[in-house]
Amino acid sequence: RRRRASLWSDQLGTDTYRVGDDVWITRDDDELMFELAKVVSVPQASRNDAHPEVRVMPRSTSSTSAARERMVPVSQLYRADGGSIVVETVNDISQLPLVNEPIVNDVIRRRYLTDSIYTAARPMLIAVNPFRDLHNTTADIATYYRNMVPYERRIDEAAPHIFRIAAQALTAHYIGAGLVEEATDDDDDDLIMSMTKEHSTSSSSLSVMMQVEVE
Repeated sequence: RRRRASLWSDQLGTDTYRVGDDVWITRDDDELMFELAKVVSVPQASRNDAHPEVRVMPRSTSSTSAARERMVPVSQLYRADGGSIVVETVNDISQLPLVNEPIVNDVIRRRYLTDSIYTAARPMLIAVNPFRDLHNTTADIATYYRNMVPYERRIDEAAPHIFRIAAQALTAHYIGAGLVEEATDDDDDDLIMSMTKEHSTSSSSLSVMMQVEVE
């Protein structure tokens, strides 16, 4: 299991973080789940304090309920983005200015709630089963990604999708085999590609078949 990022640094003191800062903490009823909280007090740190703690208030709790405030070890805090990430524009979570476990989970969750089931974490594609047909594997969408081959830059800039993975693989194959050179313009008259799909809401059962004819 990878090591989680901590807010604490070698420079201990109140300037490490401030009252009102947004942080992610593990839920007190489920250590595998995260929730947003605000720092409500920052005790004076000491070099002799091996396990410094701060007082936080989970956002799910009323601000008048001091009984729900928690003392949390700094090593278990994760910086939050304050909800400023526009998840619809996040094509690759590895390119976020701040990346940690709860932020990644939150971005994927918020994208899922807007029916954006694909999220890139290059070189991987994260797909969450929507358990319903989102009509996101139509012939028009297949054609949209098909027409990007073999232009790597256009593929890289496209929204995450299972068809984008197919377009990347096909482009890499033809460039690697020397059948086409890396394209830098819009002249793709010598490449004809057809794509068919198996209708399914599960990414694991979605098959993409490409037939390519090079004149």
